[in-house]
Amino acid sequence: GTEVAGSLLAVIGGSEESARALVETDPLIRSLDDDVKAYHWTIAGDPYLQLEVWPEGSAPFAMLRLDDQQGTQNRGATREKHLSFLRKTKRCLRAGPLRPLDNSATPISERAPCGSLVYSFHEDEQSCLAWASRDPYVEAGVFTEPPLLLASYCDLDCSGKQVTRPAPFNELPDPVLARLVSAGLEELPERVVQRIERDPQTGKYERYNITTLDPRLESNVRIDDELMAKMASTPKAKRAKRARDKKAKEEAEEEEF
Repeated sequence: GTEVAGSLLAVIGGSEESARALVETDPLIRSLDDDVKAYHWTIAGDPYLQLEVWPEGSAPFAMLRLDDQQGTQNRGATREKHLSFLRKTKRCLRAGPLRPLDNSATPISERAPCGSLVYSFHEDEQSCLAWASRDPYVEAGVFTEPPLLLASYCDLDCSGKQVTRPAPFNELPDPVLARLVSAGLEELPERVVQRIERDPQTGKYERYNITTLDPRLESNVRIDDELMAKMASTPKAKRAKRARDKKAKEEAEEEEF
């Protein structure tokens, strides 16, 4: 079998204190002799950095990278290039900066990032490392080398069962919630949720509707519409639109003759 390198635990906490308290109740955590590193992870809301599917033959990898001593100072100037790299390479499942949990009086959102956690899909470990080495953050000296953590991973549901994607969210019911529903203790309304995702074969982003009872499934179209509206307002997009309109007008005039 494959050797387990470690555990990466992401929890939702209302505050730094509640998140720490939740993690510390984990029996595995309590059994470890080593210090457990804890960070606040701000997941980017950009839908182009939240892919849910990957091509056959690839696997999801988790990469945790900490900033070099001077790296944090270079983050701001390189951030847009870094995000552009993640969007254009179309391999990102989840990504966002890590901020320290140091019990300081500074709100977490205002603390300077100290690293990044990126989930992405690749054919193997070497492909993942090659992809990561092209990140503009590396050239700018933001990250230390090598990555603090690089490993393939799988999701676990609350029963401990391995949940592997790319199955749609509505096919991954929460086992506890399913039991409540089957016992008649919970009633879930049927909803139609619009999503936009990247087709793993064509690479194009397509909209589709999902009819689901899963309350966790949310639409990401609103965010996408805001992003598309912003992109459509750039000078390059405006020039392209004028060219399309001109061509359509010329074709219509030719049809009249």
